[in-house]
Parts: sequence; C-alpha cells; structure tokens
Amino acid sequence: MAINQHPTENVELELAERSALTAKYESLQRLKENKDFQRVILEGYLKESAVDKVSLLATDYVRRNNLRATMFEELMAISSFEEYLHMIDQLGAPVEDEEDEDILDEE
Repeated sequence: MAINQHPTENVELELAERSALTAKYESLQRLKENKDFQRVILEGYLKESAVDKVSLLATDYVRRNNLRATMFEELMAISSFEEYLHMIDQLGAPVEDEEDEDILDEE
C-alpha cells in the first residue's frame, strides 16, 4: 500500500481491476465459442503454426539462412499470447461465493 493511499482507495482499485479481468474473461469465453476464432487462433495460430515452426527448426534451409533465432522469437510470441489467454482464464474466472462453499461442505 502506498504511504498516502487510503485503504478504501485500495479496495476500489482492486474492485476495478477485478471488474476489468472479469470483463476480459467473459469476452474470451464468447470468443472461444466462435468457430472462426477456434479455427484461426486456437487451432491455426496456437497449435498448427507452433507445430509448423518447430518442424522447420531442423531444416537445412532454416540452418543455412540463420533463421533459427527468428523461428524461436515467433515461437516465444505464440507462447506469450497463449499464456496471456490462460492468465485471463485463471484470474478472470468468477470467484466462488464462500457461502456456497460452506453449504457444500455441510452437505
């Protein structure tokens, strides 16, 4: 907490951040249901493109033309984007209500 920051301001900031993450989570869930997003991003970019780039790493063409560093950068970009989506899924997911958990525990 900042020296001059009031605890209420921290709570408001946390609520705003949580609200933004929840909105991103909801948007991502809608995107994941979209067949075009699935085809182009989830299957095409995050899976097929990554496999293609890994396969190319061992080719003579890539080695002769010193393209390995470029291929690794592209793979790191794919990985970074996938991690971003995963972070939204994990941090933006709705928080279970503690009362609901207590009820389940009692049953």
